[in-house]
Amino acid sequence: MGMTYRLFDTQRGIVIDRTPCVAEDEFAIAFLGVPDGARVVFRVAELSFVREIRDGGCIAPVGKMCGTVSVCVSAVCEGSIRRWTCEGLLITLLGDGSVLVRPDDADLAARYAEILSENQDLRDNLKRVEEDLEKLSRRLQDMADGWDIE
Repeated sequence: MGMTYRLFDTQRGIVIDRTPCVAEDEFAIAFLGVPDGARVVFRVAELSFVREIRDGGCIAPVGKMCGTVSVCVSAVCEGSIRRWTCEGLLITLLGDGSVLVRPDDADLAARYAEILSENQDLRDNLKRVEEDLEKLSRRLQDMADGWDIE
């Protein structure tokens, strides 16, 4: 059992299965939309763990991590470096030596506000495109009717 991230064109990645999992030492993480040859960096405090993503996934060394873990995926695509800042993980040490791994929801309110803002920007852009399309349609009709006056 593990978690699955989905990488978006917005250079963000989110955990799509939000069910917390218990792990011993290592934890499988899958990545959807990841290009070949990508790497993932797990950062906790001053430690960094780099893993190569193979066949859309990797094994995270969660037994060596505790607390808030940042996750960043990078890959070389068409000659340039692409990076995805992914949703972090929260790793809690349990009494029996295992760890509880779950998405870090600390920034959920800020992410929600960002989504609302981006949604409004898209709606505004769509309205402008529709207005421009209507003007173009009228102009083309005028041209077809022989009334192009400009």
